[in-house]
Amino acid sequence: MMKKQTKKLIEENDILCEQLSREANDVLRNMTGYIQRFGISRYEQEKVRRDIAEMLLEGEKGESLSKVRSARTIRRSATACFRRCRECRPEKRA
Repeated sequence: MMKKQTKKLIEENDILCEQLSREANDVLRNMTGYIQRFGISRYEQEKVRRDIAEMLLEGEKGESLSKVRSARTIRRSATACFRRCRECRPEKRA
């Protein structure tokens, strides 16, 4: 069963994503699939999704997404973030 906190964040993210262009939503959808491979909790995934959506929205204010950052660059940034962030790493199983 999903926690209330997670449900609320998903709802907030969905509202935020409605403001994104089709191109940005495609990038976010690809990134979300990529993030799911890290084995982190759904809540942590949604926090990252929110951060990426906010970056995309900010970038779209001035220029098209392709001029701001490529999906590959965003993916590299997210990967680097996960490698540095001990909280986001799944615990090693015995």
